[in-house]
Amino acid sequence: MTPSTMISTRPHRHVRLDMLANVRDLGGYKGRAGQTVKWQRLYRADCLAHASRQDLQVLGDLGLRTVVDLRSPRERRNAPLTSFPGYVDVHRFPMLHETWDRRNLVPAADQDEVDFLTERYLDMLVEGAPAIVDALDVLAHPAAYPLLFHCALGKDRTGILSAVVLALLGVDDETIAADYALTPAAAPPDAMRRVLAHVRARCGSMIGFARGIGVPFDVIEELHRQLLE
Repeated sequence: MTPSTMISTRPHRHVRLDMLANVRDLGGYKGRAGQTVKWQRLYRADCLAHASRQDLQVLGDLGLRTVVDLRSPRERRNAPLTSFPGYVDVHRFPMLHETWDRRNLVPAADQDEVDFLTERYLDMLVEGAPAIVDALDVLAHPAAYPLLFHCALGKDRTGILSAVVLALLGVDDETIAADYALTPAAAPPDAMRRVLAHVRARCGSMIGFARGIGVPFDVIEELHRQLLE
């Protein structure tokens, strides 16, 4: 069995909703020391501001206790999250202060999509480092679960945070890239493979990257306790 075939086909990988198309459970992947990422603990999503009343009911049935919003301040003002009950803690950690479209970033004539996304994601690991540190700190709290994090489409910022978390849990590159590619919007797995390879070349591992941006080692250990079984 190749790593990419380890993507679980269990029906609860994707959470079926009316207005949101990219909500899914990050459980079931093989992690460090033969352990498995726990189901029904950690979810990734597109923008929850677009959720219908029925969607919010389904999300409530997941037992969510924490939402991490990775969108920019402008995005939050344009589409605020206003419908979550008081027992759900909402944290706002912008991974980009301006979205790419506002910067008019487009691939160069001789640059393909994979090269373009790889460069943008590597930039995001730098600009978004404070948000990654803050998000991992929240993920280290047992009372935060079940937890969901999202951006606008659930592809780029959410994809990068998903990759960081899964790599810290010991999930292999092929599986992380395959999870990224499950996003309905164009999400070429080669871009994520290149990002993970770059992190390993520069930092030795994702743990090395996390420690380098200021994540305490006890936070990484707590992630293992909370998310692996």
